[in-house]
Amino acid sequence: MKLTHTQNMKAAKSGMTLLELTVVILVLLSLISILFIGARAWKKGSDRAAA
Repeated sequence: MKLTHTQNMKAAKSGMTLLELTVVILVLLSLISILFIGARAWKKGSDRAAA
């Protein structure tokens, strides 16, 4: 009975780690996309100012 409980705890911990990893990756991708959108807008603005 104790072995099964330990196995369940391991599965729950690894699942939580996978969920946390997924959330971290999504946050990083969101930040990178915001960075690229901002860089593109900044470049358009500087091109417009130079013209």
